Amino acid sequence: MIKALRTGIVAVLLIVLVSATGASTPQLPDIVGHWAEDDVRELVDRGAITGYPDGTYRPEGRITRAEFCSVLRGALGLPEVAGTTFADTFGHWGEGRIQALIDAGVIDTSLYGASYAPEGLITREEIAMMTVRMIGELTGAISIPFADVGTIGLGYHTYVAEAFAQGIITGYPDDTFRPYGSASRAEAAVMAIRALRVMDAAGQVEPSIVSFAVEPESIIQGAVATLSWEVADALVVTISPEIGAVVPSGELAVQPSETTTYTLSATNGAGTTTAETTVTVTPFSGGLLPPPGIIILPPRVESFAADKSLMTVGMSATLSWEVSGVAAVTIEPGIGAVEASGSVTVSPIQTRTYTLTATNVGGTATSTVTIALAAPATIQPGPGNSYDSWVSTVKPDDNYGSAELLWAGSSPNHTSSAYLYFADVLNVNLVPANAVVLAARLDLFTVGTWTDESFLLGAHAVQAAWQANTITWNNQPSYLPEPEDVAAIGPGATWLSWDVTELVRGWVDMTTGNYGVVIRSYAQNNDAGFYSADSTEQPLRRPRLVIEYYVP
Repeated sequence: MIKALRTGIVAVLLIVLVSATGASTPQLPDIVGHWAEDDVRELVDRGAITGYPDGTYRPEGRITRAEFCSVLRGALGLPEVAGTTFADTFGHWGEGRIQALIDAGVIDTSLYGASYAPEGLITREEIAMMTVRMIGELTGAISIPFADVGTIGLGYHTYVAEAFAQGIITGYPDDTFRPYGSASRAEAAVMAIRALRVMDAAGQVEPSIVSFAVEPESIIQGAVATLSWEVADALVVTISPEIGAVVPSGELAVQPSETTTYTLSATNGAGTTTAETTVTVTPFSGGLLPPPGIIILPPRVESFAADKSLMTVGMSATLSWEVSGVAAVTIEPGIGAVEASGSVTVSPIQTRTYTLTATNVGGTATSTVTIALAAPATIQPGPGNSYDSWVSTVKPDDNYGSAELLWAGSSPNHTSSAYLYFADVLNVNLVPANAVVLAARLDLFTVGTWTDESFLLGAHAVQAAWQANTITWNNQPSYLPEPEDVAAIGPGATWLSWDVTELVRGWVDMTTGNYGVVIRSYAQNNDAGFYSADSTEQPLRRPRLVIEYYVP
């Protein structure tokens, strides 16, 4: 993650990313009197944006992920890098800009699946995540004072709290943040300039190397020395030869076969600072070899394991180990020198292989442990996929119906119930059969309601094979929620999020029939209804089942 940036470095904003060198100041007549005019003009004054070829800025247009990556990549002055993370960015015009931000730690890749969708509209919670990781200085904020805090996606809460604490976001007049909402070009400019002001206030100088040393400075060939370092205000820290990128402060065991000078380079937008330290290596000769008949055996790794082999992002795992006959033990990446036996908690943000290296003058032994990271399983079927449908006591209907809306409600003539069917999706192993389910929730989004009075909406577990012409569900189980008063929530307000952990555990353990959930209206003989899941206009608003799990 980026710790600090040069004062005054600014973003190259939006689709028309051009150099301001020698260019006349654009007038942008369509921002005159706009609420974001001052912030947009500050970016113009810094030479960051010029607008479209027709001289307009189009402040209310939407901004894509690739475009916002261009904003922040330009702010950091990072060189473009060939894409290696998301297949759908290969060959895209923003490939090098997106990968540059991934390598610099600005994009939290754990929040995405296998694709990045660079032409998709970036959401406000994504902008909060990227600007906070760009600044890199966390305040420890946890407060989120927005009425729709419950709609913030998994993994985004810390970023939204930090962005609010540092003044990057302020929310809307109705006390909402609208995390899933797309951002206008004006909003993107405002949040970008606010983040830049935070960095400006912090100031920027060339990186400083507080310390860089090796202990011991002289070793016998085959022995281990430990490099230690501490760097301040660096964007990228590397050690050569062979080691590569490292964290700003740490230790690392090295075992050079000959005298070696290590060079530490610390870089940010203001420049690069370097330091050197040398390990002198003496070959086994003269009196340095063990006495005749004395054999020093290599160390042995008795055990090295993790208590989780696969887990969803945001969890922690415990590494434990035991080594015998060792002079030095290290675990990399990110842990460094450790005792011969012990345990440590790790919270990787992406799939990571940890390597334990044990070394003495007799040789080296290594062992590896891989902890695979996955996003929480999100099951969000759509119309025509045969995974969900809505049905009526009067007549069945296919999928969402002509309006592509899932709904539950009643009228004097009939009552309708929505059926969410997840069995086929779980059967294709989105959740491993041996997984331990930590939490599961069913999310519904209110697109619209109508009613003469308050009415309740309840969830029922379906534990028998579904019959299209017969609505069948068991009595309300204790592990499903009490009915909610949907009319009190109102149209378009928030998610109805129900804890269905025990139900999903039963599905995964095969102790409960895996047929899904019925959403039932409790209104009696009055016009009342609940709409959800406008799959055409708001695909992210479809009902979804989110499962957090790990595999021992």
